[in-house]
Amino acid sequence: MQTTPQGYFIHKVALWLLHCIDFLIDSIFGYSLIYGSRHERKEAEEKYEKSAHVVSVLWKAANLKGYIKHLDNFFYIHKSYVNPDCVLNMKTAILYGHNKTHCFFVCTKREVDVIDSPKYNLMGPALFIHATGLIIIPHKFLNKLTLGMEDTSKKCIVGMVHNVQRCGSTLLAQIFKAIPNVRALSEPFALTLLHLMYVNDQISWDKFNDLFVQTVKLLIKCENGNYPSHIIIKLSKASSVAIKMYKVHFPNFIHIFNGREIKPQMESRLRMLKSFPTLNRYLGFFMQDVAKSAPYPYDDPKGHKIIWQQLQNLRGVSEEDICIINSTSLAAVYYTARKYRQHFETGKVLVIIFAIVRTY
Repeated sequence: MQTTPQGYFIHKVALWLLHCIDFLIDSIFGYSLIYGSRHERKEAEEKYEKSAHVVSVLWKAANLKGYIKHLDNFFYIHKSYVNPDCVLNMKTAILYGHNKTHCFFVCTKREVDVIDSPKYNLMGPALFIHATGLIIIPHKFLNKLTLGMEDTSKKCIVGMVHNVQRCGSTLLAQIFKAIPNVRALSEPFALTLLHLMYVNDQISWDKFNDLFVQTVKLLIKCENGNYPSHIIIKLSKASSVAIKMYKVHFPNFIHIFNGREIKPQMESRLRMLKSFPTLNRYLGFFMQDVAKSAPYPYDDPKGHKIIWQQLQNLRGVSEEDICIINSTSLAAVYYTARKYRQHFETGKVLVIIFAIVRTY
């Protein structure tokens, strides 16, 4: 359900009040409603076995259309600190996103199947809506968490769908999801948020690379050795430019590029962005994320500077602004796809689908 910016502001005020009250309680009694006791926090800093922070979500920020949901969009209280290994065999704990220092998994009720159910066409918004809890893990312990994981790509076929947005890639992911024994992840926020942090200079290139590898491993984790025949990740436009990184770190993955003729793509994108409430656009809620997450080729160090020179004065209110942002993003994705075209299964989308279907 979409709401207005007012609900978002109410959430932010409530969150600020909670932090103020929590600071006073912690100062007096040494216990935080959000982070637990001082002893628990010290243990979590020092011991891997106690570093995963489990919290209960009381409510969430207003669901603003087009706005990527960050950790501060959740209103939560402390529950416990546990071993991070617990997420590896929990199907209801799915990696959702990152901030500068932590990653966080969304926990849902057992009866809610965000990944396999055809009811949800995008993974990120579905997880946000159904989140009942979070498991928050420091980045410094992620390497240890993923070190002992089995290579999923050796147990099943892993495919990536790169795209330019408004090109039918979401429908393609739904087709894959409808095939038995195929797990389709449609636009995981974790990869998009990583891209967002990197292009905004919040993390270094080296940290981005490390987190990228760990994120992909955790997204394709298979609980208790239950491997499907195929895992398909339909990427967002922002994270579709990482083809070279996938080939370096995950050489067994297959790659599909889903494009579209530029004019109908631009028209479709324009209609979608113009459908967002005008107030949202003027306040910059969704255009902040659209502009700041604009893709550019990772192997071009000048790309970041060039894009920001074009986008720094845009707010995405006018059709012209929206078209400039969209065309800049398109150019980056098509440039990357052309440069690394030898890595894509070009023209073989239906062949791959039928090959999967024939196994049943």
